[in-house]
Amino acid sequence: MSDKFRVEAFDILQHLFEVTKVNDHTLHFKAQFDSQIDLDCLKKAVHLTSEAFPLVCCRFTEIGGHARWVKEQCDINSILSFIETAIPEENAEQFMLQKIDAFHAPQLKIGLFRNKERDTLCVLINHMLCDAAGFKDFLSLLSSTYTRLFLEPNYIPLSVIGGREVNALMKSYSKTDKRRMILYKNNKKLHGCDANFACEGNLDNPFIAVKTISKERFQKIKTYAKAQHATINDVVLTAFIRTFYTCQGSVISVPCTMDLRKFMPNHKANGICNLVTNVICDIGIEMGNTFGETLFKVKKAMDKAKTDVAFLSPIAKLNLAYRHLPYRATKYIVKKVFSNPTVAFTNIGILDPTHLTFGNTTMVSAFMTGSIKYAPYFQLALSTFREEMTFSVNLRGTSNDYEKIDRFLTVLDHELISAEQGEL
Repeated sequence: MSDKFRVEAFDILQHLFEVTKVNDHTLHFKAQFDSQIDLDCLKKAVHLTSEAFPLVCCRFTEIGGHARWVKEQCDINSILSFIETAIPEENAEQFMLQKIDAFHAPQLKIGLFRNKERDTLCVLINHMLCDAAGFKDFLSLLSSTYTRLFLEPNYIPLSVIGGREVNALMKSYSKTDKRRMILYKNNKKLHGCDANFACEGNLDNPFIAVKTISKERFQKIKTYAKAQHATINDVVLTAFIRTFYTCQGSVISVPCTMDLRKFMPNHKANGICNLVTNVICDIGIEMGNTFGETLFKVKKAMDKAKTDVAFLSPIAKLNLAYRHLPYRATKYIVKKVFSNPTVAFTNIGILDPTHLTFGNTTMVSAFMTGSIKYAPYFQLALSTFREEMTFSVNLRGTSNDYEKIDRFLTVLDHELISAEQGEL
């Protein structure tokens, strides 16, 4: 196997988000089990998985006008930490706040925290390697490898290094569509696109603020969404917009992460990678008086945005630049084309427990969240596991920022109660 790998366009994009102090390009996953998993089996699964996806044991390099992933030797102890502790939650919380350094291997960190009854597992991965959907693919590979090793001690997973390029997505579009994407210019002024959550920021104090919605409440929200012919994502966006108005006094346009795998054959990428873009939910200057009125405007805006291939314009330009221009020129274009919104929302989606099976243990709770932002950037993330929704906001900020974000999540919680009660 080669000791050097291509750096893809999205890798550069996430690298520049760290360079320009948007976010620290580290994705986070945390889970609790009902019992203890086999440490030796986990070590072997981590080793085999890192060989199947060798980028986790690489360092990012920029030399002579080129960028490469360069393979390094990774000792299992540099990836996996194991701690027996009476306070697993505190240890896990601190572990989750670590930052992955792209210029030094590994690009993956795993922490297993054990008390007398059960284990807590934390996994961090460099966002340059994958988005949340790619991270879920990696976790599925890790868990399936662990489980297979119980039955087949000599099992070796297949390589997942291929198919990371953006061009695979572009191949599914006609020349006319691609020309339209390349030539598209967004001259529309979005209302509230320059909104700011006005956090103070503190580079030395990262935190992840979390709010969980129970399964029972989730079912009520789901029923309400279905009755309004809307998605749960529409309902959450509605709550987000109304919460921001309550906390900041302005109606905003919300950039929402869209997984582009839905436009790929079989709705899957060919490898573990980044493959996302933003769709803008712009409801205009008037929010509406009730939750139901705002939801109607959100659904209409999202339905329209998702049917226009123009939202793929930045991806098409990124792909064209990366395939035909020198690395330095591509970096320059990326900075110009991809302006990161100060306020955003990402729905990571469902964490499927059937794809997160570690032998005979049961994963009883889990959530995934994105990178830790630098002020003034603010992102609300949502993931769902066993029909429990977990909202999170990550920031390097002050104690005042944490309190402000905690209040935001409390107001968001109250807004969702309107959906649970079927407010029109």
